[in-house]
Parts: sequence; C-alpha cells; structure tokens
Amino acid sequence: MHEKQDAIRKQVADAVLPWTNGAPTHDVDVYTIVQGCWNPIPELRPQAAYIAQRLLDLFARRSVTDELSPVAEVLEEVKNSVFQKIEAKRNRNPTDAVPGDHASMLHDAVTTRNDPVSSSLLGAAIWWELVPMDIYGTQSAAYIDQALPPKGGSSSFCSISSTLLILYSVHLVKRARVALSFLENALDGGSNLSSREAAFAYYELGKHSGSLVERR
Repeated sequence: MHEKQDAIRKQVADAVLPWTNGAPTHDVDVYTIVQGCWNPIPELRPQAAYIAQRLLDLFARRSVTDELSPVAEVLEEVKNSVFQKIEAKRNRNPTDAVPGDHASMLHDAVTTRNDPVSSSLLGAAIWWELVPMDIYGTQSAAYIDQALPPKGGSSSFCSISSTLLILYSVHLVKRARVALSFLENALDGGSNLSSREAAFAYYELGKHSGSLVERR
C-alpha cells in the first residue's frame, strides 16, 4: 500500500499524468482538470469547490451535445511561471514582468470561470507590479484632482516634495485597490495563495488613504 502511495507521489512530483501520450482527444476538459490537480506546486492546485463546479459545467454541456469544444484553461506552465516571478518578488530577487499573453490568460480564467488560483496570481502580480495595473483598473480623475494641490500654487521645494508624496500615495492606493479586487475574489473562492499580498495591500490602502485625506 505504501509503495503504491509513494509511486503516486513521485508521479505528481515529476508531473507525470495518468495519460502518457498527452491529452485524450475525447476528454480534453477532464485532462486539463486532472493536470491542474497534479501540479507539482501544491499551492497552485485547484480547490475542491472549483473542481466540482467545473465538472458540473462539463456534465451540463454534455447533456446538451456530445460535440464540445474544449474550454481553454490556463496552462499549468503559465501559472507556474507567474508563481515563480511572485516568489522572486517576495524574496526581493530580480525578475522580469509577466508577459501580456500570460496575464490575459489569467484574466480570462477569472472573468469566465471565476478561477480562484488565477485570481490570486493576477492580484499578486499586480501588487508586485509584474503586471500594469492600468490594464485591469480604471483611474478616477476626480479622486486624483482632489488629492493634488491647486494649479498655480507655490513651486517651492516643500510644495514639490508634497506633490510627489501625494502622487506616490495615490499610486499606492490605486495599486492596492486594483490588486484587492482580484485578491478578495480569490480568498472568497478558497485560495489563500496570496494572502500575504492581500495583507500588504490592506495595510498600504489604510495608511495612504489616510494620508491623502489629511492633505486635502
């Protein structure tokens, strides 16, 4: 019994799926679900509730027709790559940005299937500035205008320094809000993969929102 369990653990660690010849043509959706469950990085494996919902969706689609187009899932290699970049940021190591097509895959998985893992990865990537936040968040011009000093004011060093501090605070507040829109969705879905980034974002949001209110 233990030998069988050890063999399964080794297969999971080596990312060796039950299908040795790739995805079966008649069950691509099931294959991608299993592939996610066998991800060698435990934190990136889908939650049971998400798997159940995916299977229910699959059964519902098959009850209508047998001819199904596979649902495009985020490739496990993409999730792993984004996760490694986030880990590098957490450890203060240099890393390059998340490619735009990878960010788009994660965003599509969030908006079309409400995938908690993709939502967690995207929110953390935005927090660490691995993904431009302007892609997924809109900036309130009125909010910025209220925070900035009036035009035509003093151009003294103190005034310029104050303006730069306000701009920095506005940037942090906006980044925290956009990141949290995905991080909170992930937490609601049962993924605590990026709870650290959510805590950072809440802290900075409270800190810098308060400073902006004081400066108005």
